[in-house]
Amino acid sequence: MAVDAETSREPHRLEDLWFDDGNLVIQAQSTLYWVYRGFLSSRSTVFEDMLALPQPPDAELVGGCPLVRLPDPENEVTPFLKAIFLPEFFMPYPARTNFDDLSGCLRLSNKYEVDYLRKRSLVHLSSAFPMDLQQADRNYYDRTGAAWSYLAGCSASWPRPDELTFRIRAILLAREVGATWILPWAFYDLSVFISMQNASTLHNTEPLSSMQAIQAIQTTFLSGHQAQITATSVDIMGCLGRKVVGCQTREQCYRARLEALERAWSLFRVSPSLSLHIWDNYDWKSVADDLCDTCLIGLKDALENARKEFFSNLPSMYECSPWEELKRMRTAAIGANPFD
Repeated sequence: MAVDAETSREPHRLEDLWFDDGNLVIQAQSTLYWVYRGFLSSRSTVFEDMLALPQPPDAELVGGCPLVRLPDPENEVTPFLKAIFLPEFFMPYPARTNFDDLSGCLRLSNKYEVDYLRKRSLVHLSSAFPMDLQQADRNYYDRTGAAWSYLAGCSASWPRPDELTFRIRAILLAREVGATWILPWAFYDLSVFISMQNASTLHNTEPLSSMQAIQAIQTTFLSGHQAQITATSVDIMGCLGRKVVGCQTREQCYRARLEALERAWSLFRVSPSLSLHIWDNYDWKSVADDLCDTCLIGLKDALENARKEFFSNLPSMYECSPWEELKRMRTAAIGANPFD
């Protein structure tokens, strides 16, 4: 019984998933797993159907047990099978995990229809991608705390690798499994990362396997990336130069607004995509003493309204459905309050 994956390495068994009383051997690339046929079938409708097929007379056996070769990479099959057979390996949110294990569990639970594991994986994945501005702000301002060194924001259950490849993989994974509600923030984060790295394309993202898949998101990304930069410079930063009706110290406030714009432009040159936090709580402190109360309140209100408008428009920048529809999709997949 086989759909096989070629490998030049000698097959070896994975001790953690080698049960001496097992009755099914699975091979992924060069790794062998001796597991329980009935238990796997009870979790996966795809395996149930596959293993129900009659064995041909010349079927391969290992230790007297049928051998099933999977076409999936061993670095995905291993966490997937561990999550099924080792209960403490991939616990529900908020237990900690990592992106590689999460990705393997999600891709294969989606492919092999292991519903409970797919839902668990989607909750873990979704925990790192805000769907409202308040959560985005909490994640941003918590970055200086101890938790930020290990987590992709204060509510995430896994650390966000500081690399381009991870961000591409997250987008491709979401598209593959239908977790489209994470895409607006995933694209936003990719845009910020690329702008800080002085890059403008998605090239040099090896070891990703499908350049065709990358090309499929290239146009969407580049269009949204440019819109994000334009919104930062025009809509967000433009608020800092506005006159405020009722200003009490016109010349002083004018100089303070110029100082704010100069400070913001210096940040913009470093990261032109950091739209939501190109000017943050810490930056307000730098000009607060030089602005009259009326101007300080007025500029803060204007900036906050611009940030809300930007966040509302973020999905459309990257050709995604509106937030409300995405939230309905997430609720249908993982429940209304998955992180409570």
